[in-house]
Amino acid sequence: MHVNRLDHVNIRTPALAETVAFYESVLGFRRGAVAAPVDQNRNAWLFDKAGKPLIHVSMPDENEPARNVGNTSRLDHIAFDCTGVDEIAGVLGNLGVPYDYRDLSTHGFVQFVVRDPNGISVELNFRTS
Repeated sequence: MHVNRLDHVNIRTPALAETVAFYESVLGFRRGAVAAPVDQNRNAWLFDKAGKPLIHVSMPDENEPARNVGNTSRLDHIAFDCTGVDEIAGVLGNLGVPYDYRDLSTHGFVQFVVRDPNGISVELNFRTS
């Protein structure tokens, strides 16, 4: 067996609309149909430009307590291999999304780090070589 790449990440949050809006506006993902027998109003799959559902967002069950923002359990961050480094600072600036820029070009990439509405750290990695 060989694992090729990450398939998807699931974010369980009561902030469904805000989370969907963040990933649509910052990363250009598009909401599509959930391919599971669940309530489509309480769940969302976010697809990249190639049609891959990379982020699944699901609301907690009605009687399930929601975790506080920033309490990501053992999930520390999500990282995406990206292109378009010349565009991302403008996108984040126009949206008012704060970010940290890390020049890791000695390791072959630069990185923009943002936080989604749930406090999850999202690394946007751009290869420089």
